[in-house]
Amino acid sequence: MAEFIQATGISYRNELNAIKKSGVQLQPVYEAFSNSWESIVERFRKEHLNLGRIRIEFYYTMGLFDEEEHRTSVLDKIVVIDNGVGIDKKSYARLLTLRDNSKSARNKGTGRIQFAHYFDETVFDSMYHTDEQKGKHLVVTLSKKEAFLINNAILRKELEEDVVDWNPYTKVTLSNLLDNKRDAQYYNNLPLDTIVDELKRHFLSRLCESRDRLPAIQFVRIEDGEEKQTINITSRNIPTPDKREIVHVSYSKLDDANKVVDSGREETFTLLSFVQPLDNLKGNSIFYVSNGALAQENQIESLSKKDAIDGNRYMFLLSGDYFDSIDDDLRGNLHLVRKSDFKKQTESNLFPEECILVDNIESQTNSKIVEVYPHFLEKKQDALKNLDELKDMFLIDDKSIESFRKKIKTSDSDEAILSAIYKTEMDETAKRDAEIKEEFEKLKALKPNRRNYQDELKERIDAFVKLVPLQNRTNLTKYVARRKLVLQVFDMILLHELKKLSEGERIDEDILHNLIFQQGSTDASMSDLWLINEDYIYFKGNSEKRFKDIEINGQKIFSEEFMPEVERYLTSLGEDRLTKRPDVLLFPEEGKCIIIEFKAPEVNVAKHLNQINLYANLLLNYTDARYSFNRFYGYLIGESIEDRDVRGFVSSFEQSEHFGFWFKPSEKVTGFDGRADGSLYTEIIKFSSLLERAKLRNRMFIDKLEGRK
Repeated sequence: MAEFIQATGISYRNELNAIKKSGVQLQPVYEAFSNSWESIVERFRKEHLNLGRIRIEFYYTMGLFDEEEHRTSVLDKIVVIDNGVGIDKKSYARLLTLRDNSKSARNKGTGRIQFAHYFDETVFDSMYHTDEQKGKHLVVTLSKKEAFLINNAILRKELEEDVVDWNPYTKVTLSNLLDNKRDAQYYNNLPLDTIVDELKRHFLSRLCESRDRLPAIQFVRIEDGEEKQTINITSRNIPTPDKREIVHVSYSKLDDANKVVDSGREETFTLLSFVQPLDNLKGNSIFYVSNGALAQENQIESLSKKDAIDGNRYMFLLSGDYFDSIDDDLRGNLHLVRKSDFKKQTESNLFPEECILVDNIESQTNSKIVEVYPHFLEKKQDALKNLDELKDMFLIDDKSIESFRKKIKTSDSDEAILSAIYKTEMDETAKRDAEIKEEFEKLKALKPNRRNYQDELKERIDAFVKLVPLQNRTNLTKYVARRKLVLQVFDMILLHELKKLSEGERIDEDILHNLIFQQGSTDASMSDLWLINEDYIYFKGNSEKRFKDIEINGQKIFSEEFMPEVERYLTSLGEDRLTKRPDVLLFPEEGKCIIIEFKAPEVNVAKHLNQINLYANLLLNYTDARYSFNRFYGYLIGESIEDRDVRGFVSSFEQSEHFGFWFKPSEKVTGFDGRADGSLYTEIIKFSSLLERAKLRNRMFIDKLEGRK
């Protein structure tokens, strides 16, 4: 007759709330497999492990076809059968005691509670030897159903009888998932080969250790009572470790000065490495292994998670008795201690007098990995090189870089690195701004009628002026760094390094035009016109617009009605002169206009010497009278410039002594129809000279910021 096994001294309802459900949905399968393995080891010992058998069956009820013409399936139960020692008196005693630590100090034997959290019922059916060398048949049901809890029980003995014709076994049946959404969706759509792969991965250390004497391990999918698929785990389909190494880690203790020091003894760990095609491994990782199963994942310091070397990724398994001793009943929940916590322990949070710190485990393991795989260092060096490139590119402060250099990982993206550095700088900026405000408030609070006012004023001003330049420098550095990048891109274009040029195509002026001032734009402040003159980014202007469409403050600058003779001229000789598109027009102040023309690097600039003159004349004579443009500044920019062509075509051009540009200090722009003449200053300059001038200006900024003279 069935009998509830009631607890004494505890409330199962409370205990079940305290022992949380694992987030690993295959945990019940892992738990059952681990129990079967341990039972086989107990019966056959490790020397004859190959005599053991574990069979895991997944029973499904099949439904109708879905929209993708796949038959729906519903998991009914999972059955795990082994020929281990069975649930003998010792195992039964552990089963009855909820928090039993006979396996280890932290392993309280509550792993079976995961069965109750995931499944409505778990039935243990087992035969075993008794002390009298007789056979016993035992059937026990585990559940957290209300019928059990109302009796303060989670176990019910269904059967216990003596048997004559028998062999030891245990059959565990997990029936009816409790979570009809998340867990049901997971299990109902779980392919058998995925289950096998996950279990192999989870217990890889254990399987590798027993490769030569592996038990028969079989997985079976059963649909509507019919076996549909069978997969066996054998030594042939277990990955072979690439290397096996020993890692020594010292225990730590606190000395009298509360400093962490080595205690003089150490633990030995085994490090297995596996090299697999990248499709077989989601990422490069180190796994700590407890009791043969994966417990905790860690990053390899010298190799990012998604890196691949020659098409391979790497997995490392670190195992040792120490991990087994600090694992708890959730299996894989290692009680590792960090150095920072070890140093600040309190009476309410005491650690052992001697302890292996996780910091040392990580350090020694990663050192061993680099020792056996030295090419990983190349990845680390690449990361450090990239850090230096970011430093140079964005003019990052040496102090910020050095503090990050020690903790950089190859897995860190540029965004992650810059975010971390900028966050530190932002915190420093916030602190400095608060200090500036504090000093300013102190200045405001000074009383001029106080006897020592002058001394206090000097003290406060000294403190204030020390802080402000530091803040200015931080903000200016970002601005100059951005300009430095623009100069590098400019340089790349001229050195034919852009993709368009590397494929044999010509540079046209649009590339350089858009770099300096985006075509179609009317916002000079968002341009890089500083390459030509620092002031030009502050002026109103247009880029690549027809004369007739150009506006200032919403008003078109060209008249819309002209006298007949003017109308004739503007469209004479088959041209429409007001549809011409000057590359850049800027309007710094009343009566002034800046005209900039770009020519493709291979174009002979001397053939276009009078283009700016024409544009100046159109602006002088045909714009609305209220603008009165009469002073013009022209820039003709290209790369193919011959001195003798320039001065041969227009003798009034002069060549400068520095940076090789040509200029006309002043030239008359003729006014018609009663308009006064204007004047035009013109420069002809190479893109390369423009670049060198801008580099020099930016270099002067950088030298100042970096404290160089």
